[in-house]
Amino acid sequence: MPSFIAPDECEPIFGELLNALPWQQETVVDGDETYKQPRLTAWVGDLPYSYAGITHPPNYEVDYSLLRV
Repeated sequence: MPSFIAPDECEPIFGELLNALPWQQETVVDGDETYKQPRLTAWVGDLPYSYAGITHPPNYEVDYSLLRV
């Protein structure tokens, strides 16, 4: 199976994204229960993005040289 990104390129790209993006763990409210999502998310964009009652505001503070990734 062909790789989308060559295996020797994956780790440096992952490290760059891990360190450069504003990762956060969102809180979900489900009825009377509140819990943290089991994943980190990072929204990058000029417009807000919403799903499952969570809204990510626009994020302009990202180094757009990451677009090459």
